Amino acid sequence: MNLSKSISNPSGQSGMGLRCKDGDMAVIVGDVPGCEDNIGCIVQVRGPTIKLSGYICWRIKPLDNRKLLIREYNGVIVSEKVFWNSKIRHPDCFLLPIRPPENEKSVETSTDLQIERPIHANV
Repeated sequence: MNLSKSISNPSGQSGMGLRCKDGDMAVIVGDVPGCEDNIGCIVQVRGPTIKLSGYICWRIKPLDNRKLLIREYNGVIVSEKVFWNSKIRHPDCFLLPIRPPENEKSVETSTDLQIERPIHANV
C-alpha cells in the first residue's frame, strides 16, 4: 500500500495503541479496495513507523516469495514481489501481530480437541 503525505517517526518506537512492534510477524487483515487478495498474507514488520494519509504505517515484507497487490500513488494497482528496499508500507490497523502470549504464559483449553482422521492402510 503506497499512500501520500508521509510524516516520519524517526524514533521507530511504537506509540500507544499500535498493534505491531518493530520485528513482529503479522497477518494482513485489511487492505485498500482492489488489494483485498493480500488479506491473510503473513508479513514481517519493520520500523520506524511513518504517518501516511492519516494512518500510522510500517514497512512490510512477506515471509514467502508471493507477490503483493500494491496501489501506486496514481491509483494503479500492480502485482509485485516486495523486498525491504521496496519500502512498501501498510497501516498498523490492517495488521494483526503474531507473537507468543505475554509473560510466557501458556495457553490452556478446558477441553481436548478431537481430531478425526480417515483410516488408511498405510498408517
